[in-house]
Amino acid sequence: MLAPQPYLGSASKIIGIGLPIALCPVRPDILLLQHRQSTGLSAVGKFSSTCPRDTISNGNEFARKVILIPLTPIAAAGLILLAIAALVYALLILPTQWLKLERIRFDAGLGIKALQLSDLHVERLRIAPDKIKRILEREKPDYIFITGDFTKLPEQLPRLGRYLAVLRESAVPVYAVLGNHDYQQPKVRRLIRFIEQYGIRLLRNESVVLPNFQLVGIDDLSSGKSNPALAFSKVLEDKPVIVITHDPNVVLKLRRPFGYLMAGHLHGRQLIVPLFFQFRPMGPLPAMGIFKGLHTTVNGVYYISKGMGQTAFNARFLVRSEVTIHEL
Repeated sequence: MLAPQPYLGSASKIIGIGLPIALCPVRPDILLLQHRQSTGLSAVGKFSSTCPRDTISNGNEFARKVILIPLTPIAAAGLILLAIAALVYALLILPTQWLKLERIRFDAGLGIKALQLSDLHVERLRIAPDKIKRILEREKPDYIFITGDFTKLPEQLPRLGRYLAVLRESAVPVYAVLGNHDYQQPKVRRLIRFIEQYGIRLLRNESVVLPNFQLVGIDDLSSGKSNPALAFSKVLEDKPVIVITHDPNVVLKLRRPFGYLMAGHLHGRQLIVPLFFQFRPMGPLPAMGIFKGLHTTVNGVYYISKGMGQTAFNARFLVRSEVTIHEL
């Protein structure tokens, strides 16, 4: 018996384009391309990588050589477009779907675990509610803190409700503040009522006393709604203070010490490109190169989330969507 004949090409499938073929009897599900003196046969099937030569049809019509098939210009252009589409998806779309769970351990002496959700922007959110549900079931946080930007569109409230329902079903206490996009709602009170009907406590320049710490919610700075003095007005001196707010630039205006602060707003820059915040100024912190992660001021430690959703372009470049577990 003669040795198997290798296939010299690289494609895995052919489409009927008038090419002569032969059937490999050993693998009848495979078509073996042959050079044939006559014409008129076309093929739809798979290339064979190997087929014993003595199984190939005998006769003058077939030569014992597999031939390479050049791509047509249309096929080549299609492959190029497919490659470009795959690259765009991998670089710009996948980071919005590939949720990253950041874990921050900071010894605030509280012994609690908090889940921070920030910048949902449900109109441009590619993270399914079930992903949040699985994280809640696995991590079992003591608190959930939402640091603003639910949605700016009234028609997106039903979609927002699917995410808030997951939080309600978890039975974990949820506290939140509003963001600048929330204040773009034509009727902010409607959004507030909608959020509160899911059992979420919205803090608007106010504080609440919890078992082993005080939680301060500062309203959004970039919307002109923040009032730190009012937010801290009922804070006691003898209990640790945790702050939630949307715009982290507010830390530069605080005159009261705090144990830990959580914010969002900056999306971790969303698109890691040079001079991003020069073309889109978003306050003094990003101008200093501070737009994500853990940082310190004279008054306390603060964390900036990269957020879950997107604004402007529904894309991220070198920045994945994030939810954050804070172990304090």
